[in-house]
Amino acid sequence: MVENKSSLFGIIALIIGASGLGLGAFSVVTFQVVEGPQGPPGQDTPGEIQVGILDPDYGEEVLGKITIRALIAGSESYFISILRNGTQIGTSLPFEWDTSAISDGWWNITVIATDALTKNVSSDEVIVYVKNMREGYICSSEQEINDVLDAIGTGTVVITTINTIVLTSPIVLDEGGNYTIKGVNSLIVCGTDFAAFEITNISSCNIYDLNVDVSAITSDNGHIIHINDVNDNPVHIENVLIFGDSDKKGYGIYIQSNNVLIRNCIFSFLNRGIHLYYSSYTNIHNSDFNNNNWGIYNFYGDYNIIRGNYIEYGIGGIFIRGYHNIINNNVIKHVSYTAIENDEGYHTLISENLLDGSSVGGNIGIYLYGHMFDYSIVIYRNVICNWDYGILIDRVDWVSIVNNTFIRSASYHIMWAESFYIFITGNTYFAPPNLFP
Repeated sequence: MVENKSSLFGIIALIIGASGLGLGAFSVVTFQVVEGPQGPPGQDTPGEIQVGILDPDYGEEVLGKITIRALIAGSESYFISILRNGTQIGTSLPFEWDTSAISDGWWNITVIATDALTKNVSSDEVIVYVKNMREGYICSSEQEINDVLDAIGTGTVVITTINTIVLTSPIVLDEGGNYTIKGVNSLIVCGTDFAAFEITNISSCNIYDLNVDVSAITSDNGHIIHINDVNDNPVHIENVLIFGDSDKKGYGIYIQSNNVLIRNCIFSFLNRGIHLYYSSYTNIHNSDFNNNNWGIYNFYGDYNIIRGNYIEYGIGGIFIRGYHNIINNNVIKHVSYTAIENDEGYHTLISENLLDGSSVGGNIGIYLYGHMFDYSIVIYRNVICNWDYGILIDRVDWVSIVNNTFIRSASYHIMWAESFYIFITGNTYFAPPNLFP
């Protein structure tokens, strides 16, 4: 049992939710620091117990031994359970966790607190990336990769690819294991119309440092890395280059499941760099898209974050359809149709992007299209320059356009039709200052 000391109480605002996996909400609660194990009840006053994890942070990369810490509020006597991917690993706080005993990859850590008297339960969860860089298998052919996967089954494996590997069929990850595939001066060459990787049943999956040549693909929508995990377990793709040729065929990464992180990748000469299909809680960060028809295409995906990417040359930059998506701090230049299209996207935040339509005579900087519903879209602090229309709104209600900068719009900086409740304030306009209607 933990003794109640008023000096330990304080008001702490926690941001609950994944900073990289969805939208957060703010909750202000009173907490009590937990210093040791908890036991059975004494003379407790019933309360609404609450728990918040302090360490590790959401999305943190960890290795070796780390300490799990949490704060508890609303109860003087409670029981603690600490889970790793749903399996209990501890019953007291703080808890030392040796990450070297598990495979590298994404892991969920959950702290559950149960009030000993009322049996009320509260929990908090974070996802961390374990990266201990352990040894693995070195493979230089498709057959060697498949032999290793067959031998590992549901276990854990790190595969390092070397040299040039020409695929005659996809590398299939479907045995429920923890998979890490990384390249060292390695090139993966795809055949005509099949994926390089099919990810359908995993505990975790990490793909790093690979170069993938898909110039032989002939299908417009062929999937190069296809992610469709049956349990929505986490997939992390980083430092991967996927490139085609001037025909611009295929989708670099096609995502049909949730909880995917894509970071520091390059997509070049493809039909679409990344296509999300009913995929939520996906994060696309700091990646480069050049000479693709579309950079990122989000079709009915919710709570996705697209941040810090560079998109240049093509038809369109980012397409959004879904709920609660964030498009933040991207640079989109020299696309011929539109930098950002929000087509029936609800509660979209478009903020702090640089959208430059110069050199190709871009048509629309930001295009909002809908069916006269309350879409609740916020367009905030973007720089929008060298378009026929800076922002074009077609049958979309409830739009806030705040503190943006418009430069050299050929026709209108902002134009709307059959749209209501359009709030425009704090914007700056240069050459010419046109608004419609």
